[in-house]
Amino acid sequence: MTRHQIQYHPAMKQLSFLFLLVIVFSCGKQPGEAVVARVGDYALTAAEFRDRANYSPLPAGRNAQSYKNEVLQALIAEKMLGALKDDNHNEAIQLFSRRREKEAVIESFWRGEIESKIKADDNKLWQLYLKMNRQRDVEILSGANETEAQMLTRAWIENPQSIRHRLQRDTLQYSGELPALEDTLFSAARERIIGPLKAGRRYISFRVKNEWPLYIVSREDFQQKRKSLLKSWRRLQKEKRFARYLKERFPQKPYRLNKDVFRRMTTFLLEETLGGDDQRPRKKLTALMNGDRALLREEVIAFNEGEPWTVATLLRELLAAPYPLSYKSESAFKFSLIKTARRLLDDELIYREALARGYGNTPYVHWQKAMWQSAYRAQNNRRLLPRDARKRTVFLDSLQNRIPVTIYHNVLDTLRINPTRMMVLKKHFPGQTIVPPLFTVGKP
Repeated sequence: MTRHQIQYHPAMKQLSFLFLLVIVFSCGKQPGEAVVARVGDYALTAAEFRDRANYSPLPAGRNAQSYKNEVLQALIAEKMLGALKDDNHNEAIQLFSRRREKEAVIESFWRGEIESKIKADDNKLWQLYLKMNRQRDVEILSGANETEAQMLTRAWIENPQSIRHRLQRDTLQYSGELPALEDTLFSAARERIIGPLKAGRRYISFRVKNEWPLYIVSREDFQQKRKSLLKSWRRLQKEKRFARYLKERFPQKPYRLNKDVFRRMTTFLLEETLGGDDQRPRKKLTALMNGDRALLREEVIAFNEGEPWTVATLLRELLAAPYPLSYKSESAFKFSLIKTARRLLDDELIYREALARGYGNTPYVHWQKAMWQSAYRAQNNRRLLPRDARKRTVFLDSLQNRIPVTIYHNVLDTLRINPTRMMVLKKHFPGQTIVPPLFTVGKP
C-alpha cells in the first residue's frame, strides 16, 4: 500500500481544517485477504484493522499488544451495534455514507489518474531545494477586486507617491503551498511591478526589493532534506497535473447554474438559518432539506450529462459535505455558500468522470462504504447502550448470542501496527478523518 504525506493533529475532539494528503488506498476486501475477525456478516480485514489502529489516537501508556486488544474490542462492539437495524435514521446514515463513498471514488480516481503518473526526479528535486532556499523582501499592493487592483497598479506605476500609504512590505519564503503565485513571485525581476494576481479573495500586485539565501546549499544538506523535498515536490506535481487534467478534460464547465433559483435559495436559507430562534443552523438545514416548499423542487444546476440538481439535492450535498458554511453574518454566509457550491460541483465533475472510468467498483470504494456505514450506524445505535456499566456488559454479551463473533488469533497476533498516536485528516476533503474515530463503550 502506497503511503502519502501525512500530518498529525494532537487532539481527537478538536480537529482543525488541515491540508493533508489522502493515505489509504489498498484496504479493500480482496479475495484471499487476511481476516482478523468476523462479526455477523461483516469481515474485519487485516487492512481495516491496521488502519483503524494506526490512524487513531493511541492512549498514553499503552503498549502495542494491549492497544491491539483494545482496538479489537472497540471494532467488535462497533460492528455489532452497526449490524442492528434502525429504520428511523436510515436517511441520515445513507446520506453521509453516500458522501463517504463519493469521496472514496474521487480518491481512487485521483490516485489512478494523477498520483500514479508522478515519478521522482533528482534534478527537479534539486531545483526545488534551490527555490526553497530563497526568501524575498517584497512590496505588496492589495485590492478588494480585480478592477480596484488594476486601478491601484496603474497608479503605482504612474504616480507611486499617490498609493504609498497602501503599500505593505513583507519577507516571503518559497513554500510550494501556492505554486502558481509563488512561481511568478520568485521568478520576477527586482524592482519590476507585477500583477494584479488573484490570491484568495483579493488581488495583489508586488515588487521585489531584495533577495537573500536561507542557508548554504550543499549536496549533503540536499540529501538530508531529500525526503521532505520529495513530499513537497509530489504535492506540487499533483496540483499542477490535476489543474492541467481539468483544463484539458473540461475546457468549459459542463454544468449551468440557474442564478435566479440560486439567489432565491440563498435568500430562503438566510431567512431560515440566520433568523428566528437559537436552534442550531445545521439542524435547521436538515429540517429544510425534508420540507415541501415548491422552491426545493426547482432545478438549480443542470449538467451536460446526467441528472440535474434540484434545490433539495443541493441542500443534501451541503449537509453532508466537509466544506463549512459560515453563519457569522449575511455576507460571510453568502460567500461561504458560493465557495462551497463550487467545491461540490468540482467534486461532482470528478466523481462522474471517475464513475465513467470504472473507479466506482474498486475494492477500496466498497470497503470505505461498508466501514463508514457500519460506524455511522454504531454511533446512531449508541443510545441503546445502558448507562450502567454492568448492564452495558450484559447488553454487549447478549449481542454476541445474536451476532456471532469469530476472532482469528493467528492473523491478529502476527499483524504489525505502527500507530501515529494522532487522528489523521485528508487533504482533498478538509476536516475529514482517514478512518472513523474508534468506537468506545465507556460512555453511552
